[in-house]
Amino acid sequence: MSGEENAPKQATPLSVRDARSVGRISRFSSEPRGAAIIFSSILILQKLRTKSDEDQDETPSSYTHIGVVVAVFVYILAFRPVGYFISSTVFVFALILLFSSFEKLLQKALISVAIVVIGYVMFQQLFGVRLPTPWE
Repeated sequence: MSGEENAPKQATPLSVRDARSVGRISRFSSEPRGAAIIFSSILILQKLRTKSDEDQDETPSSYTHIGVVVAVFVYILAFRPVGYFISSTVFVFALILLFSSFEKLLQKALISVAIVVIGYVMFQQLFGVRLPTPWE
């Protein structure tokens, strides 16, 4: 056995072709992000331009985001003491009312209950996650 076999191997430098392909990969991965930023900016500018014309018509719905924040905050506070079913049903019903009219309340309440039951089945049965209830 010669001493060359036991000698540490030196790293081979990247060839010119390898260096070009690395640059191409990183440049390619940033192109979709750049396009998404550009298109998002265009959409935001278009919305801001049309919003100035609609400001007089949309006064009640302009505070929807505050309603959502308040609903989420109350939901977080009520989740453990009240339980999953009651707090989630009230939360979903409140969100539905925030984003729609106050018509067909019974139908919206039934939709809220259905969404909560589907969520319960998914978490309890499929994922095995115990959800809080007021009686436990």
